[in-house]
Amino acid sequence: MATVAALGLALAACQPSDDPSAKESGAAQTDTGEAPEADAVTLRGDGLAAGAESFYFGAGRSEVEAGVTSALGEPTERGDNAECGAGPVQFTIYPGDLHLNFQDGKLVGWLVQDGNSSPTIRTAQGVGIGTPAQDAAARIDAKPVEGSTLDGEFAAAGDIGGFFRQAGGAKRVTGLYAGTNCFAR
Repeated sequence: MATVAALGLALAACQPSDDPSAKESGAAQTDTGEAPEADAVTLRGDGLAAGAESFYFGAGRSEVEAGVTSALGEPTERGDNAECGAGPVQFTIYPGDLHLNFQDGKLVGWLVQDGNSSPTIRTAQGVGIGTPAQDAAARIDAKPVEGSTLDGEFAAAGDIGGFFRQAGGAKRVTGLYAGTNCFAR
């Protein structure tokens, strides 16, 4: 069901990011300076880290997929979205509902959404799906996007965006994204 919802979002207009230049991968760190666990994915506004290796927007698809597969396991789905406003996008979905978006063989965006409560897919500040809104506001300076046509959308420090929704009696993070994604706006 989450995949169907994700594909519905993917078939709508895209939200492009700035045209990032390719950067080399390198060692990742959390905000505490500690190295992440080998099976962890750290979400960042300029890409992501899988284990100790960083992948910035512009990194090659095969390199990124190899690193994320090592951390999370084999992808659950691969596909194409020709309907994205930013141009055709290819995507790879991993366990934990982590979507990686590629254009011309390069990483251009990521999305993680409802259905994932994995403690291994989070920002360096520990924000992930299910994090209470007040904690996200304090940790990553998440603030509602005024006038957004997407319910509960927020923008956060470091070029990360996401969504708050009522869940379990409290407003919680139900999605996080960065870079190029296809959303109906």
